[in-house]
Amino acid sequence: MGMPPAVKVVGVGPGRRAYASELALKVISEARVLVGGHRLLREFASSHQEQHSLDGRLERALEIIRRESARGGVVVLVSGDTGMFSFAAYLKRHLDAGELEFIPGISSFQLLFARIQRPWQEAAFISVHGRPPAYLPQAVREEKAVVLFTGKTWTPPALARYLLEEGVPEMWVAIGKDLSYSREEVIWSSLADLAVSSRDWQNSVMVIFNE
Repeated sequence: MGMPPAVKVVGVGPGRRAYASELALKVISEARVLVGGHRLLREFASSHQEQHSLDGRLERALEIIRRESARGGVVVLVSGDTGMFSFAAYLKRHLDAGELEFIPGISSFQLLFARIQRPWQEAAFISVHGRPPAYLPQAVREEKAVVLFTGKTWTPPALARYLLEEGVPEMWVAIGKDLSYSREEVIWSSLADLAVSSRDWQNSVMVIFNE
């Protein structure tokens, strides 16, 4: 047998420990070094573990992971699932496959669909952490459901305004905010009402339904 992977990338779900798998929690507890966002380290790290915060500087994080992987015991925490717009994809491009092990988790969109009791197998998935892709209005018109992973600039209201300006007809939107936390909210809105909303929409995922 070969050497076990030096770096384990663990999807820890939408946020709270209760939504992480038993395997994920076991791997995290055995880690020597944890790399992840502030929120995830606060939720999952123990005081005896060496911790490195992901602050958006991907190259710096990769440098730390490469350095520490020589001694093993490195676990990278990613929110949601390793295969859904995840830092895991960046690591896969820069490290050998044999160095990595991915442990999947529950994505925020899965929890939102569970909350509204809808299937998601026919949904389209689009990240707008940068800028909405040019095909977004067409996708919203043609797909039964479009899942949007929102960002600081492209918030749910900004996306609603953009789509209406592009001529997308009125549609219903479900938004999951702070999913899994005690302050969790699931909000239904029309695009028009959402477009004029002034509330804080940080940490949200939204689904636009073409029904």
